[in-house]
Amino acid sequence: MAMRFFSLEIVLSLLPGLLFIASLVEIALLLHNYLPEPHHRLFNPLLVSIILGLTCNNLFKLPLVFIPGIHFALRNMLQLAIIAMGAQVTFSQAMTVGSKAFFMIILLMIVIFIIVHGLARLLKIPTHLATLISVGTAVCGNSAIAAVAPVIKASDEDIAFAIATNTLLGTVATFVFPLIGAYLGLTDGFFGAWAGMAVNDTAQAVAAGFAFSHQSGEIATMIKMTRNTLLIVVVVITGIVYASCAGRTVIGEKLSLAAHCKKAVPSFVILFLLVAYANSLGLFEFLSKELGRDIPADIKMMVNYLVLSSLTAAGLNTNFKKLRSIGFRALCLGIIASLTAGAGGFSLLYWLGAT
Repeated sequence: MAMRFFSLEIVLSLLPGLLFIASLVEIALLLHNYLPEPHHRLFNPLLVSIILGLTCNNLFKLPLVFIPGIHFALRNMLQLAIIAMGAQVTFSQAMTVGSKAFFMIILLMIVIFIIVHGLARLLKIPTHLATLISVGTAVCGNSAIAAVAPVIKASDEDIAFAIATNTLLGTVATFVFPLIGAYLGLTDGFFGAWAGMAVNDTAQAVAAGFAFSHQSGEIATMIKMTRNTLLIVVVVITGIVYASCAGRTVIGEKLSLAAHCKKAVPSFVILFLLVAYANSLGLFEFLSKELGRDIPADIKMMVNYLVLSSLTAAGLNTNFKKLRSIGFRALCLGIIASLTAGAGGFSLLYWLGAT
C-alpha cells in the first residue's frame, strides 16, 4: 500500500494541484506585502490566501487535473502541520495549557448542548440533527459529527445538513474572529485561547489562531487538541444517553461502541503529543547541535507553509452554490450554537482569566 501511495503515477496526479496551491501561496504573500495599514495588520497572509482560494473556486471553473492535489493538501497538510507543532512545545507545556482550559472547555460544551437541544425542540428540529450540530460546534467539527453519527444512527440527510452548517459557520469564524480580536486589541494569549475554545473545526481553529499571530496559533492548537481528545468521552456519553432514551443498545451495524470510541481520537492528535513528548526529552535540541542547524526554526517555517497551503486548499474546496442545500432551520440552529460558543468562550476567559 505504501509503495502504491508513493508510486510515480500518484505523485504526478498530485503535482498540478500542489503547484497551483504553491503559486497561490506566493501570490498571497506578495499581495499581503503591498497591503497598506491597517489592512496589512488585519489581513494576515493566511486570510489573503483563503480569499484567493475562494475567489478562484467560485469565479472560475478549476481544471480537473488540479482536484487530486487540492484534496490531498486539504486532508493531509494541516494534520502534518499540527504534528510538527509538537516540536515547538514540550509535553508538560501542552498538558499545562490544556489543564488550565479544561474546566472552561467542559463548561462551554455543556452550555452548548443544553441551549442547542432546547432550541431544537422549539424549532421542531430532529434530536439527531441537534446532537450532530452540538458535537460539531462544541467538540471538533466534522470529525465529531463523523464519530457520533453512527453511534446515534443519524440519517444521511442529518449528517449532510450538520456538516454543511459546520463548514459554513467555521469558515465565517476563520475570518471574523481575527478581525474582532484585532479591533478589541486582544492579547495573543487571550485570542489563542478563545479561538481554540470557540471555533469548531480543527482546521478553522488553527487558521483563526495563526491569522492573528504565530503565538496565538500555537495556543489555539494546543487548546483545540484538548477539545479533540474529549471526543472519545462525548461519544461514550452520547451513546449511553441515546441507548437509555431509546431503550436499546448503541451498537452500529458493523462497529461496536468500543470500536467507535477507538476511532474517535484522530491519529494526528496522538502524534502531536508524541512529538511534544520527544521535544520535552530534548530530541530536537540534540539534533540542532549535531546537525549545526536550528531545527525548531526550520520546523516553524515548515509549519507556516503547511498551514498556508492547507487553508488555501480549503478555500479552493469551498463552493458557495453548495451552501444552498443547508436547511434554513438547521442553519439558524447552527448560527445560535456558534454564537453561544463564541460569546460563551469569550465570557469565560474574561471572567476566569485566559490560559
